[in-house]
Amino acid sequence: MVRTEELQAERKRKKVTQSDCAKVIGCSTNTYSQKENNEAKFDIEEVAKLCDFLEITNKARRAYIFLC
Repeated sequence: MVRTEELQAERKRKKVTQSDCAKVIGCSTNTYSQKENNEAKFDIEEVAKLCDFLEITNKARRAYIFLC
């Protein structure tokens, strides 16, 4: 499970759309939306790409958002 509110807040703080994030991890915007809303799961590679893209560099912050 993902802390959806935290992930959305990070994305919005950076002024990034779901479509932008979808392109980074290589999926459709609809699929990304499902992942961001816990209707589908991110795989570990997607998490790494997304954290790099959103500049979530603090390991504790990454764990807080993605390793509930």
